[in-house]
Amino acid sequence: MPPLPPRTASITRITNETKIQISLSLDGGILPPYEPCSHFPAPSDPAEAEASKKGIIPNKASPHATQFTPTQQITINTGIGFLDHMLHALAKHGGWSLAVRAKGDLFKRKEK
Repeated sequence: MPPLPPRTASITRITNETKIQISLSLDGGILPPYEPCSHFPAPSDPAEAEASKKGIIPNKASPHATQFTPTQQITINTGIGFLDHMLHALAKHGGWSLAVRAKGDLFKRKEK
């Protein structure tokens, strides 16, 4: 029986309100790189820029929802902490590798 193809995807979704990029591997392991996008510029550090062409690198802006091991890569930064936590838990317990970065309109309740 031939080996199964990798179950991975890298998707960018741009609207007037939000910009989001997701890279997913249902089997864990190394993630495919994000698609090039002007809304998420490449890292300014040359070593990080070269590494990002080969795969996802840890997001320094989101250390609370980031985990990189040889079998699983998870880095999530949506701007909503609880959503980051829940996506991280889903990926971790599902055995996936998942990278999410997003920016745009976020509803934030005003403090009184």
